[in-house]
Amino acid sequence: GSRENRAAKTKGALSPGGRVSSQKATTNGTGIRKAGSKSKLNDAVNGDGGTGDKLRSASKAAPRTLLSTVVDVEYLPLAVDLCHWVAEQTQSCLEIEQFVSCMQDGIILCRLVNAISKLRCERFSEPFKLVHFRENIGNSVFFARINIETFIRWSKSFGVTDSCTVSDLVDLKDVMQALNNVFNVGRKCAELGLPHPQTVALELEHSMRYNDIVGLFDPAHGPLSKEEKAAKDGLINIINNRGLGALRSDATLTEQ
Repeated sequence: GSRENRAAKTKGALSPGGRVSSQKATTNGTGIRKAGSKSKLNDAVNGDGGTGDKLRSASKAAPRTLLSTVVDVEYLPLAVDLCHWVAEQTQSCLEIEQFVSCMQDGIILCRLVNAISKLRCERFSEPFKLVHFRENIGNSVFFARINIETFIRWSKSFGVTDSCTVSDLVDLKDVMQALNNVFNVGRKCAELGLPHPQTVALELEHSMRYNDIVGLFDPAHGPLSKEEKAAKDGLINIINNRGLGALRSDATLTEQ
């Protein structure tokens, strides 16, 4: 569906509004299903769904891409968790709804590269090599593409095999694949004993993929085992802790 339709589907459910700073973020996802799924978290989400903070525009020169218009609602918990993690690692203040726009110039991703590289070198007593990139690029698409290409090349060298393309972010060709790239970087961090997203920790704790955990909300799934219920409750805790609303334990996924 269109971005407008997707935004309408999220209204009243999970809202990623608010600001994330490195002080608020926690240091505690593999594959992400492609955007376009028509399933959503239903009315089990209560409250105003967000922090209510007024979003600021990072640029007056171009319209910003809101997270909730390009990410299906069942992946908002994951996207918001990644935003918190990136803010923590880069010691940045990020607007959750502007997370995609913040990534579009590649600057925050390259800062993440250097932050992770430094932690890795400290952990394994390796020499640190700074990854150079362009800051203060304004609206230059050329330098944005170079920055994102730098991030992608580093991701591959870091061990990520399912990476995105430059166009996935710059041209918004496949935002979900771009988030998947960041997600898999987080998983590699976990393998190395480095700070990683809470969604990664959830996967590791229950030996389940994020998609499988989301599937537990589907009423067609049937009775949950003790381990499955624990995994579902774990994702609910992340949703509640990230300020995405008050989700009940009997929440389901419904098809539209």
